[in-house]
Amino acid sequence: MFAGVTLFVVSQAVLTPALIVFGDERRPSVLAGVVLASICLACIPLAVSVAFELAFAYRRREWSLFGVAPARRIASSVAIFLGLALVALFVSAAANALFDIKQPTEDDLFGGSTGYELFVAASAIVFAPWIEEVSIRGFLLGGLARRFGFWIGAAASAALWAGAHFEVFVLVLFTLWGILLAWLRRRTGSLLPGVALHGTWNTLVTVLNQPWWMGVIFWALLAGTVVVAARRMPEPVTFVDPPDEPTTEPPPNPPDTELTRRFPAPAVMGVINVTPDSFSDGGQFLGPDAAIAHGLELAARGADLIDIGGESTRPGSDPVSLEEELQRVLPAIRGLVERTDVPISIDTMKAEVARQAIEAGASFVNDVSALRHDPEMAAVVAAAGVPLCLMHMQGTPKTMQDHPRYADVVGEVAEFLLERAHYAESRGIRRELICIDPGIGFGKTMEHNLVLLHELDSLVRLGYPVLIAVSRKRFIEKITGRADSERLAGTIAANLAAHDRGAWMFRVHDVGPAREALDVAAAVRGARR
Repeated sequence: MFAGVTLFVVSQAVLTPALIVFGDERRPSVLAGVVLASICLACIPLAVSVAFELAFAYRRREWSLFGVAPARRIASSVAIFLGLALVALFVSAAANALFDIKQPTEDDLFGGSTGYELFVAASAIVFAPWIEEVSIRGFLLGGLARRFGFWIGAAASAALWAGAHFEVFVLVLFTLWGILLAWLRRRTGSLLPGVALHGTWNTLVTVLNQPWWMGVIFWALLAGTVVVAARRMPEPVTFVDPPDEPTTEPPPNPPDTELTRRFPAPAVMGVINVTPDSFSDGGQFLGPDAAIAHGLELAARGADLIDIGGESTRPGSDPVSLEEELQRVLPAIRGLVERTDVPISIDTMKAEVARQAIEAGASFVNDVSALRHDPEMAAVVAAAGVPLCLMHMQGTPKTMQDHPRYADVVGEVAEFLLERAHYAESRGIRRELICIDPGIGFGKTMEHNLVLLHELDSLVRLGYPVLIAVSRKRFIEKITGRADSERLAGTIAANLAAHDRGAWMFRVHDVGPAREALDVAAAVRGARR
């Protein structure tokens, strides 16, 4: 909400002085109007990208609408945003002096010069729809809806937007118009239809008051920005209702889906990292023969699924090329498919790796980016009809442990996973084949990890099977003081706590002890009923 209000208020602070100076007292020439309009439009990508950083400060959301590098702290974000306003005003003043803007004459068009009308048209058709939709229907609506529900948030944000136009007679009309745009945002999962509709309406109004060619030019610019944004943001964000509040009810069992019937709880996923730099077993199974031998051992010890990954996602790790990842994982997958009936999972963020792994025999996709890294991943999974695991992670493996922060870690993780699951379903992936992973250790402090495990039943109640991956992770070392190879007891304890709160599958390095511990825990839990 802070980001939405800030973006809207600052945008008005940028436009209002310019409109007063160049509208009421002076009339810029055509050249000056083009310069001022260009300044106005150039503010959009920087303002929007900084606003995203304001909303997601410390979360390392590594993207922005137009690829502008985001700031890294709230203070620097505000400084950039306010600096943007000062720069715009300074350049406007310089343009005023440079082009010798004169008083209006009788030849002025529609009460103002053509230059002034150009500036107004650019502001109304391109600048206002983008800034207002992102701030009002994006951040502000999202924040209000999380706290008070969608329709209250839609009405409140629309009324604020309508009131900011300072015209009483349009208050009711614009409030209703704002609610309609909010509904469109929720229905489509994207701001882009609202931007296009908002800009088209402003184009019609502009054509009624200014020359028609201005409306055509700036509407074409608006359409171009929408197309560019659609290509740079390959997936929409599905608008979801806030997860239910934690209850005092007994922890639920894993939901009854096709996935949980294929792999009855408690299911065990064995890990093979075919990498030189994974945090625990990097380099141990880099060669195909070693990986295949280890996979057969995991199968013999009771693994229900074997997860093979060729790119380390430990904190601070760098990505590897597509070719390198394929060379690492494909021989191991083919070798294990020939030698065991235990299903193989591919742990990757790349759609092409997933596609070739499935062709080689993998039958499960584990995407730690939750379909955000590669826009083609959803299509690959949907076409293959294989199960998919969606994991929560703040930022990327390279940056995720740089000061992770949450206002409500359980609520934010739950909302993220619910949104990603809904998005996956919208792309043709069956709900019955989707599971979720809270991403223990991925952009979280030890306290975040412990709270997520303690309140794991809140995630189970979302209705998707929950996979837990705590094996040998660093938060266990902070509690026990044990090195990564000595964290078996801590891993088992964390898994048992998660099992008692409704977790379904457990991703582990030490399959044998985990299998035995979980089987005993399941027997005890069943006896209590």
